[in-house]
Amino acid sequence: MVSNMGVATGKQAYNQVVAVLGGQYLRNHVQVLMDVYMAQGMGEYKLLNLDIQNASASVQVSNNFECTHLSGKDSPQSDLTRGYLTGFFSEYFGKRMAVTETQCVARGEENCCFDITSAN
Repeated sequence: MVSNMGVATGKQAYNQVVAVLGGQYLRNHVQVLMDVYMAQGMGEYKLLNLDIQNASASVQVSNNFECTHLSGKDSPQSDLTRGYLTGFFSEYFGKRMAVTETQCVARGEENCCFDITSAN
């Protein structure tokens, strides 16, 4: 359920920014939308990789609000963040995307990191 809330929020955020700035601007400045989420206190988002041709990306989140207070977990805990990135990049690439959390602060790693790939 939390992940689904994130998906809806990511889609909505993408579409609101496109309505104001235009799709071409956002296509060239994808970090802007992550900065909007960051401004809400959800963590510090950094776009590590964006491959438009292959519809993939990777994102690092420092100070992720979902995980900074957790430790000793066996699995990633960033359900809302993963959902947000899924919704955002599904809208961005125009197709269903899958997001895998490859690192998580709750597991003792330095940051939360996410790989975004096509779900098809």
